[in-house]
Amino acid sequence: MYILHLSDLHFGTIQDANRWYGQLADDLRGLLSQLESNQSPHLDALIISGDVANKSLPEEYEAAERFINRLLPEFGLQRHQIAIVPGNHDLNWKLSEQAYDHGIQRRESYEGSLDEEDILNNDIIVDGNFVLVPNQQQYEERFQNFSNFYENVIGRSYPPQYRQQYELRHFPKQNLLILGLNSAWKLNHDKNYCSRASINPDALNNALEEINHTPTYRDSKLKIAVWHHPLNSPYEDRIKDHGFMQRLAANNFRLALHGHIHRANAGDYKYSLSQRIDIIAAGTFGAPVKEWVPGYPLQYNLLKWQGNTLMVYTRKRIELNGAWQPDAMWLKDGLTASSYYQIKLWNSEKSEDTTNEVQRNADKRIEESKPEPKNESEGESTNEEKSNFLMLTDKERQELIMILQQVFTEEEIKTICRNNREVFGGYLYDRVEGNTVEARFSSLVDYLNRKNITKVFVDVVSEKQVYFKSLVSDLFKVE
Repeated sequence: MYILHLSDLHFGTIQDANRWYGQLADDLRGLLSQLESNQSPHLDALIISGDVANKSLPEEYEAAERFINRLLPEFGLQRHQIAIVPGNHDLNWKLSEQAYDHGIQRRESYEGSLDEEDILNNDIIVDGNFVLVPNQQQYEERFQNFSNFYENVIGRSYPPQYRQQYELRHFPKQNLLILGLNSAWKLNHDKNYCSRASINPDALNNALEEINHTPTYRDSKLKIAVWHHPLNSPYEDRIKDHGFMQRLAANNFRLALHGHIHRANAGDYKYSLSQRIDIIAAGTFGAPVKEWVPGYPLQYNLLKWQGNTLMVYTRKRIELNGAWQPDAMWLKDGLTASSYYQIKLWNSEKSEDTTNEVQRNADKRIEESKPEPKNESEGESTNEEKSNFLMLTDKERQELIMILQQVFTEEEIKTICRNNREVFGGYLYDRVEGNTVEARFSSLVDYLNRKNITKVFVDVVSEKQVYFKSLVSDLFKVE
């Protein structure tokens, strides 16, 4: 099964639509022919994870619709095989501002609460001596242009009520379910609202209820959730409340797709020691050059699901009028890199371990990583003892620090340390020092080395991040 994942298209013009379609169609025909030489190029699903438009203008959505309408017949797609969610660029600032036009009050005369929670819940803007309260019906219409586009493409309008802003796409032949969610529902034109990306809990609850009351949905072999914003980012415009991920994991979702960060990325969310959701980010497909992340050109992902394996093929376009090509950004070792990586979706055999056994095995890793105490009469450690822990050389230490900086933000490392306290014997980041990120990463590696738990840390992080695992494969034997 082939799934095309596009994000952050930031449409533009009809000219963009025609040119971008031609460039993408050329690349997909070649790539799909290489992957499936015995059949004509085809796609089984199209996922667009937000920022379809650049300013949420009708003419931008007209261009996006033209692009999709040309793509569908070329690769055998039907409208029910498309999943689209909005991003922060899919709400119209002018419509958002108009919702506040008649709700301006002086702060001293405002009778409502201005507690932070009440401001957030009621979409209030506090601007100096003035309090701006929106007309809620008008305020919900800031997604109206996106809704019109959605109806033209999908066949039904995007609901204005936040609790109904989810979509389910079921693929019975492949036994796949896709859930789309709106992570931009709390955002508007005001700069102070950019940090409020989240998933509406009522929309999620309604979606999960529908899934659990529909056996074919509930029993789908592979479940994918899609939204726009990242969970982890060095910036404020990320989803900070990760509670919804627990509910997705508890309902057997295996993959999550998003965009927004304008670069392809791979990570995961660990729900338990034996259960995780792999997270796949697509880069920007069409953002203006000024919004490119340094070192990352235009990108898109093609996913191939077959059996127990998901392959993620990343493509890039460096020149605005150029062709798409493989993006060898996934390092395999110190010398080579690949334009794709593999995710093992499930264990091929059912594990007989209980949750308690998995927990006990994880707890044992710390003990196994520590050297056995020796009497003075004992000589050097045996090979068996050495295999239980690693003492880094200066060169290995520097390489590990460099890899951590290359792959992770500091917030991502903190999250890993926080979610694996039991495995690491406490919260590791409480032990680090330094005035810069590099200094703190160096302090972390020194602490791991000093406590002889470097191998444990590397094994845990490698389970979460295939990119990291490929980079450290020469340094450590990662199982």
